[in-house]
Amino acid sequence: MEIFKFIFSLKYFLFLIYFIFIFIFILYWKKSTIFLLYFILIEGALRKWFLPSFQKEIFAFKFLILLGIYFGYLKDKKLKGEKIFPPSPLNFILMIYVFYGLFQIFNPNIRNFLIGFIGFFVEFSPVFLIYLTKEIFDEKEKIYKFIKNYAFFSLPLIIIGFIQYNLPPNHLLNYYAHNVPADAMVGTSVRPSSTFPYISGYAIYLHLISILLIYILTILDLKIFEKVYFLIVFILLNLSIFLTGSRGLFGYVLFAYFVYFFILIKEKGMREKAIKFILPIVFSTFLLFITPFGKKIYDNFLVRAKGKGYEEIKRRIRVAFIEPFDFAEFASFFGYGTGMTYQGVGFLREGEGLLMPKSFEAELGRITLEYGIFGTLLTFILRMSIILLFLKLFYIIKDNKLKYLSLLLFLYLLPACIFLDNVNFQLIRGIYFYFFSGFLFLFKR
Repeated sequence: MEIFKFIFSLKYFLFLIYFIFIFIFILYWKKSTIFLLYFILIEGALRKWFLPSFQKEIFAFKFLILLGIYFGYLKDKKLKGEKIFPPSPLNFILMIYVFYGLFQIFNPNIRNFLIGFIGFFVEFSPVFLIYLTKEIFDEKEKIYKFIKNYAFFSLPLIIIGFIQYNLPPNHLLNYYAHNVPADAMVGTSVRPSSTFPYISGYAIYLHLISILLIYILTILDLKIFEKVYFLIVFILLNLSIFLTGSRGLFGYVLFAYFVYFFILIKEKGMREKAIKFILPIVFSTFLLFITPFGKKIYDNFLVRAKGKGYEEIKRRIRVAFIEPFDFAEFASFFGYGTGMTYQGVGFLREGEGLLMPKSFEAELGRITLEYGIFGTLLTFILRMSIILLFLKLFYIIKDNKLKYLSLLLFLYLLPACIFLDNVNFQLIRGIYFYFFSGFLFLFKR
């Protein structure tokens, strides 16, 4: 009787469902890659509101999708007799980077093998998405269609963010994953997380959509309905940046807007495009300073932006760029191993790396602790190689649509490449980073 109870238990049923899904992902790996990009938009909604009892299972589902699409990609390449990796100078750096990550699983500072294994899977699993992009978009029109569709889907997520902003912290819609009520405020209002598990995921998403929208509005050919729709979304997105209270997001987007506008007005025949881009920004600013709601979100944002003032700015600079040098003294050349700073394995880490600093926040410091000086330099070389290749493409590509897409992807990836964004320890950003880096191979084809 006990055996039958086990066989028909919920956990066993979930395992069976996972087994079926992985075969689907292998068979339809191209569509599954796009599905992954949409799944991360609803993951938080599932964990917070619809299936809160299945936190770990829903979180792990992303890795199941990644495994399925990688096996599917390899299967297709083997059947077609094609090379697994397209020719590129990046291949050498990527392979060293991934093999170094594998080596770190067996770092002697890790006594529990699970820490290294889980750490590697979380931190390195999105890397091979860089090779899949070129296989999915075999025509230029498919690229433009995907970009429009992905941005089109953002409106309901942005509206949910507005609703959350006007609700109390203990309202069901403002709960984070793991059934935790919202505790992060911007002024007198809640910092929205929309359909993401936490605020950070929503900020990552808004950053990407801001880049996609300015590309759509300035470069792509749009029907009248599309123009109106994307203008509305763009205006609401600009206001949403203030709702989040994220100073980093505000800085990244402002920098991208400024650089892109400056380049457009300098390029022949692109000044009209610059006007299309700047007018909705002006209108967003008008709403921010003239309307009562706009004034509220601006004032709330200022309260958070000022924070502790100059001392807070100094602290953040130290944490991001000076602290890693202090950590290097402990981590030495090879670090403490993958997973040693990952919050998800804290229960396994007791007694591990006793000399390792236990207080860390910024990505660069965490990379230094886990991968050591050598791994930090390797990560920096890889990321800088990616953005410099995008910049190079901007100057050599003749097709205007691809030319300015390469520029905007350069601007989007830049913060991550100088370690202002968390790529290795924030899976959503890692997925976006490597998937859109894959456009490098697409442009070369």
